[in-house]
Amino acid sequence: MKKLFVLVVFSWTLLLLIPLISCKSDNGMNDWSGPNWDQHCGGPMLEFTYVPPIGSYNNLEGVAGQTDHNTHAVVVYIHVSSGWWIKPYAHDSLTDIDPGCNWECDITTGGIDSSADQIAVFLIPNYLKPPGANGRTELPEIPEALTMVITKR
Repeated sequence: MKKLFVLVVFSWTLLLLIPLISCKSDNGMNDWSGPNWDQHCGGPMLEFTYVPPIGSYNNLEGVAGQTDHNTHAVVVYIHVSSGWWIKPYAHDSLTDIDPGCNWECDITTGGIDSSADQIAVFLIPNYLKPPGANGRTELPEIPEALTMVITKR
């Protein structure tokens, strides 16, 4: 049983590492960010590069890979108290992705936003109007999203 467990762990480790090893830039170096990231790696991805701590008024930052910044955007939701809210504003809910695959969103635009205990981000086509949250207890679903990430803080 122990040998089987070791074999399974080793196999999964290889499956996870092979895509990372193949993410090479034109000069042969590992390159997981920047404008060429999406030309060298797997499917659409989202990653937080900076999550402000509770109480902070700093912006949330991240990277979106394997997507066209001209046709996609991110939508950010925060969980405050007992409900979810779209950020930065309900009327201005899409956050642009720059040509370097980076994005930045102000998640503290009102009330007690700095006390948010969860943050969710979806990668979506930029023609979509994402569903509002307005304090709903459940995170809205976006079936058209290419991927999403969520974190607790």
